[in-house]
Amino acid sequence: MPTPLSGTISMDNMRDEITRSAGSVSMQEVRNRAGRSGAISFNQMYGCEGWTQVNGYYASKTTTWQGWHPLAIGSSVSPEESGGSGPAGVVFSLTSPGSRATAFYKVSTSANSLLSFSNTTGGTTSFTTNYQPSDVTRLVAANVSQSFTTSSTSVSTPYIVANTGTIHCMVQF
Repeated sequence: MPTPLSGTISMDNMRDEITRSAGSVSMQEVRNRAGRSGAISFNQMYGCEGWTQVNGYYASKTTTWQGWHPLAIGSSVSPEESGGSGPAGVVFSLTSPGSRATAFYKVSTSANSLLSFSNTTGGTTSFTTNYQPSDVTRLVAANVSQSFTTSSTSVSTPYIVANTGTIHCMVQF
């Protein structure tokens, strides 16, 4: 789940939801993952969810996949919160602990798109209020804030991913 949309945000929230690290976390690390420079405040970190993407590569006569995809050998998304029921993805909201995700986005990539979030159930009715694609205010890939476009069911950026390597990503609602 992302950092809270209002109220108190703790460094534990930032460690658990943005940097996805263990142990202590610094504001410099949070700043890097958020794709920001200079001083930042806790108030700038409302509604953020981060993840780590290990990129892979797959090519056939008709298709090339870079980044994360089931065909891309060695690729992964962490944390992978789909519950093993489909493509790797990040859950931004749950109706209640342990229940079905109401704003589940799968993370996918292709040769020309680093990140594409798609609602696996299709349509905006299954998105929780405040977690609609139109609610996204910031998209970060490889610690750099990216331009992005939204549709009724997805958010994507034209950033081209490298064939291999680990990148850190974040979305802010």
